Amino acid sequence: METQDLTKQFGHGSLPPLAVNEVDLHIGQGQVYGLPGPNGVGRSTALELLAGMLHPASGRILFGWTLLDPRRPVRYRISSRISHSIPI
Repeated sequence: METQDLTKQFGHGSLPPLAVNEVDLHIGQGQVYGLPGPNGVGRSTALELLAGMLHPASGRILFGWTLLDPRRPVRYRISSRISHSIPI
């Protein structure tokens, strides 16, 4: 799997907040990859983009040689577990 300049923005206006900013990533077949970091850095958003649950503002996602087509989500063909914590 590979991403090229993957970007996701939420909101509208002249400067909408960036959740994921130009991420380039390469994960080879059979590799396990983690996304460490503090809260609010865009890990869940990046995973949701990779799973086809969100559409990127720009950039590309490739699985092997296949470009992810937003009209045909892969979320039904891959398994993911994305958890969100809610403060009590």
